Amino acid sequence: MTIRARALAGLGLIRLLAAIAIVFISIALTLAGRMDADRRRISETLTVHTALWRTLSALKYVQHHQIQYALPSARDRVAADRLAARDYFDQLEILIVAPDQRERLARLARDYARWTADWDAKAPQPGSPDGLAASAENDFAPIDAQLSAIDAAERQAGPRRSSC
Repeated sequence: MTIRARALAGLGLIRLLAAIAIVFISIALTLAGRMDADRRRISETLTVHTALWRTLSALKYVQHHQIQYALPSARDRVAADRLAARDYFDQLEILIVAPDQRERLARLARDYARWTADWDAKAPQPGSPDGLAASAENDFAPIDAQLSAIDAAERQAGPRRSSC
């Protein structure tokens, strides 16, 4: 084999290695980009979920005060919190991708709708704050359980979903 043939073979090998390196780097960057996008989505999901949880927990007490004291400010706050909760549900509907999490979110939305309908049906009950507080806690328990389940599943399954 001549020197020229060896040089051409060496250059061909270098070109092949360079092409392989470029393909490898491009695949690695694509995977890293997908993983980063998934981490951002999970982070945003947890942020919105936390805001929903806080809003619903506050709503529990505001509804209690609205029924017990029939204050206009409580009525306005209930309306604002319910609107915020609906927005959070809509955002979570977009952000959550796992089928089991989507099912949990649907159950949470049904429990929330039932809970708000039950509270809307209650008449003002002045003079029974302890019974109303106990009722508020019992009525909110299924919602709290669903919120905990969604949070735990999103935190646990998040890193594994990022594999491509």
